[in-house]
Amino acid sequence: MRENGVERTGGLRAFIGPQADRGLARVALVAILVAAFLLRLDSIRFGLPAMLDPDELIFELGGYRMISSGTLNPGWFGHPATITMYVLAIVDVLVFAVGWIGGHFASPAQFGDAIYSDPGMIVLPGRIVMALFGVACVWLTHKLAHRLFDRPVALIAAALVAVSPVHVGLSQIIRSDMMATCFLLAALICAVDIMRDGNRGSYVLGALFVALATTTKWPFALAFLAIAAAIGMRAAKGEIGLVTALLRVVVVSVLSVVFAVLLSPYLVLDWQTLVSNLEGEAQKHHIGATGGTWLQNLAFYASGPLWRSLGPVALALAAIGLFTRSSRREFLPLAGPVAVGFLVAFAVQTLVWERWILPFIPLVAIAAALGLQAAWRMVGHGLKPKVAAGLAGIVGFAMILPPMMETSADTAERKADTRVIATNWLKANAAPDASILVEHFAFDLAPTDHRVLFPLAEAGCLDARDILSGKIQYDEVDAVRGGNSNLDYAAIPADMRETCRADYAVLTQFSRYRAEADRYPEKWAAYRDLIASGRVVARVRPVRGKIGGYEAVVVDLR
Repeated sequence: MRENGVERTGGLRAFIGPQADRGLARVALVAILVAAFLLRLDSIRFGLPAMLDPDELIFELGGYRMISSGTLNPGWFGHPATITMYVLAIVDVLVFAVGWIGGHFASPAQFGDAIYSDPGMIVLPGRIVMALFGVACVWLTHKLAHRLFDRPVALIAAALVAVSPVHVGLSQIIRSDMMATCFLLAALICAVDIMRDGNRGSYVLGALFVALATTTKWPFALAFLAIAAAIGMRAAKGEIGLVTALLRVVVVSVLSVVFAVLLSPYLVLDWQTLVSNLEGEAQKHHIGATGGTWLQNLAFYASGPLWRSLGPVALALAAIGLFTRSSRREFLPLAGPVAVGFLVAFAVQTLVWERWILPFIPLVAIAAALGLQAAWRMVGHGLKPKVAAGLAGIVGFAMILPPMMETSADTAERKADTRVIATNWLKANAAPDASILVEHFAFDLAPTDHRVLFPLAEAGCLDARDILSGKIQYDEVDAVRGGNSNLDYAAIPADMRETCRADYAVLTQFSRYRAEADRYPEKWAAYRDLIASGRVVARVRPVRGKIGGYEAVVVDLR
C-alpha cells in the first residue's frame, strides 16, 4: 500500500495496529495532543503573582500599550514580536470584556490599574495561549511527518515533541519563539504542497506563513528557504523551467515582504524605533549567555538544549533517520536548507540561548521517528512479529523516557522557585513596615505594607509602587537601561547605590555574577560588598527536580 507516494511496508504499525488503522491513528493523535496540553498546563501558573521571567512583561506591555493608547503600534520591535503582541492585545481585550461583564472592572482605566497591581490576570491567559501554540506545534509536526512519510512516523514524532522538556517549558511562557515555530512548520507544509502539486494557493499561503514567522521573530524568515527549495525541486524534476522557477522565487519573496508590511506596518511607519530596538538587541555579552567561537556555540546547542530536549536514544535514531533513502527523497531537501540556515545563525551569534533550539525540535523528532522505523525494518525481518513489536516498543519507550523525566523535573522546579521561597520567608519574618530591595518582579509583595525597591539601572532604585502607579512603559525602561542586559543591583551606578538602602535585600542574580567574576569584576564586587554590609538570614539554593531558579539570599541590612 502507498500513501503520499511513500511505500508503507511494516514500519511501526505495531504501535497503532497491524494495518495502521486510520481511526485508531486518530485516537492516538488526539491522546497525544491532550497529553501535550495537560503537560503544558501543569505548572503554567509558576511564580504568579510574581513575574519570574522579566521578558514576559515586554510583550504584555506592548499588548497593553496598544489598548490603552488606541494604536496598532506596539512600540517595540526587538524580535520584532509584532504578531505576538497583537495576539496578546486580543487576549487582554477578552480578559477586560469578561471582567467588565462580571462587574470586576467599571472602565478600561480601572482595568489598567488592576493589571499594574497584578499582571497575572493577563499573564496567565497569555501563557495559556502560548500553550495552545505549543500544542499546535505538536499537531503541525504530525501533519508535516504524515505528508512526508506515514502515520507511524507522524505519531512518534508528535509524541516526542509533546514530551520534550524544552518545548514544554517554552510553551508556558509568553515569548515569540513558540508562535514563530508554528508558522515555520506551516510554511514547511506549504513547501511540501508546492513541491508535489504546485498550485497557486500553496505559493500564496507559503508567503503568508513566511511573513507571519518573520514578523513574529526575525530569524524565522529562514522559512523562505523551504519554499525556495520546493520550487527548485520542481525545476530539477523538469516540472517547471529554470526561468519560471526563478520568477516564482522572486514573486514569493516579494509577496512575503508585502504580507509582512501589511501584518506589521509600523516596522516601516516607525522605523526609527525599529532601528533603536535592533541596536539594543545587538549585545556582545549577557550574563549567563555569552557565546564563544562558532564551534563552541554549536557544541553548546548539541550537548545542552538539544540533548535535553530529546534525549540520547532519540538523537541516535535521528542520526540513522537522516541517512535513510526516504529522508533524502523530500525531507532533507526541504528542511535541510532551513536547518543549515539556523545552524549558521546560531554559530555566528555572540549569545547562546536554550530557546533558540526550538525550531530544531520538530525536525529532529521527525528524523528520530524515521530512524526508529528504519531500525525496526533492519532487525524486524528476522524475528517473530510479536518479538519484533515488543523490541520496537522497548526502544520507543527508551526514546520517550528521558525527555519525560526531564519534563517532570522541570515542572517540579517551576512550582517551587528560589525567588518565591525567599519572598515568602520575608512575608513571614520581616516587620510589616520594613523596606525590601528585590531584583525580580515580586508582585507577591504588593498586597503587603512593605516598601519595595526595584533597581532600574541608571535611574537608581525606585519605589515599586511609584513605578506601577506611573504605568511605566518599556521605552521608558529602555531609556535608563544604560546598555545593561539585566535590571539588577549590579546595574545601578556606584554613585546611585545609596538609593537602594533598605532593611532587607532579596538578591537573586549575585550567583550568576560570581560564576563570571572574571568577566564582570566590578558587578560582582558590588554584590560582595552589599552582602558583606549585612547579615544573610536566609539562603535558598536550587535543587534539581525540586527547586528551580538561581541561588537566592535574604540579607538583613539594618
